[in-house]
Amino acid sequence: MAWDEYGCFSNFSPHPIMVDSGNYASDTLWPSSEHFYQAQKFFGVEDDRAKEVVAQIKGAASPEEAAKLGMLNGFCYCSRVAVS
Repeated sequence: MAWDEYGCFSNFSPHPIMVDSGNYASDTLWPSSEHFYQAQKFFGVEDDRAKEVVAQIKGAASPEEAAKLGMLNGFCYCSRVAVS
């Protein structure tokens, strides 16, 4: 996918992005847009586990691994949080 003719436009393209989002990710270099996208699920959550997941996602070896971490941890984290 990322290596197809237009794969460079995919969020799975292994190209780093610089983000100035106005939060604690401000001016941070992310390995890919998929890494940043998956980490967004946990930004602003005041929980040590959520912060650990952000670090794991940012350190993922590939966009595919970042997606897997975000989906697995997102499901597990969300299933434990009461929504009001």
